[in-house]
Amino acid sequence: MTLGERMMIESGFLPTKKSAKDGGPGSGNFGHSGREGKIGGSEERSGGSEPYKGKTSHGIPTGVYSAKKAEWSKNASRQLSDDEVREMVDATADYTRNYKDVVAASAGYQGVYASRGSIMDDDEKAEAEKSAAAIEKMISLSDKYEGTAERAMTMDQETFDQFAQAATSGEAFGLGHLSSWTTEEDSLKRVFHSRNSDNDPEISNVVLECKSKSGVSIKNMAELDMDEVLFSRDARFRVTAVDPEFSVGKYGAVKFTLEEVE
Repeated sequence: MTLGERMMIESGFLPTKKSAKDGGPGSGNFGHSGREGKIGGSEERSGGSEPYKGKTSHGIPTGVYSAKKAEWSKNASRQLSDDEVREMVDATADYTRNYKDVVAASAGYQGVYASRGSIMDDDEKAEAEKSAAAIEKMISLSDKYEGTAERAMTMDQETFDQFAQAATSGEAFGLGHLSSWTTEEDSLKRVFHSRNSDNDPEISNVVLECKSKSGVSIKNMAELDMDEVLFSRDARFRVTAVDPEFSVGKYGAVKFTLEEVE
C-alpha cells in the first residue's frame, strides 16, 4: 500500500477547538526544536544513551534503533528501555504497510472509520489501539520536522463544501486521527491518479500544505521509504490562504495553506 493510497483513504475531518490539555502526544518539542527544513532524529548520536541491544525487524538496522533510543531518551529526560524503543520503531514500521486498523483505532472508530471498526474483532482492536498509542508516544518524543509537508485528499462535492466551510471559518481544526503527510509532490500525484485519474468534475481534489511544527519524519523507520511525515491525532491547524486554481501535474486542485496551532 503506497503513501498516496493511505492519504487517499485517510480523509476524515474533525473541526474542533484547541484542547485545553497541556502537553501530551504531538503537542510540543519537549524543550527543544528540530532543525530548520531538516528531518530530526535520523542521524547517529553520541552521548549518555546506552546503545540498543534488542531484537530488530522490518530490515531496519540496529543503528537506527540506537539512534532513536538516544533521541527519545534525551527528549524524555530518562533512559528508555530497549523494549520501549522496539515497540515504537516496530509500530511505526508496521504502520507504513498496514495502517488501516491503526488509523481507525486512532479515530476512535468514528466517522468514516466506523465501518472499519465494525469488521475488527476485539483482538484486532486491542492490537491496533496498542500500535496507535506507541506511534503517538513516538511522535511526542521525536525531534520535529520543521519543513513543509503536504497532504492530498479527494472528496465528493457535498463533503468538500462541508470541509471548505469549516476549514475557512477561522476556527482551529484537526483531522481527528493520526495522519500521513509527505514532502514529495509525487505522492500527491499518486493520490489523484488512483482516485481521480480522469479529473472527474464531480470529485474535488484537495491539497493541504503546512509548515510543520509537530510533525515527525519517519523516513528511517519506514518499511517503505516515501518521505512520510506523521502528525498526531491532536495536531491542530488553521487556514491562512486558499488557492482554488492549484495544480499537481495535470490534476487541478484546491490548495489550503495551513498554519499549525500550538
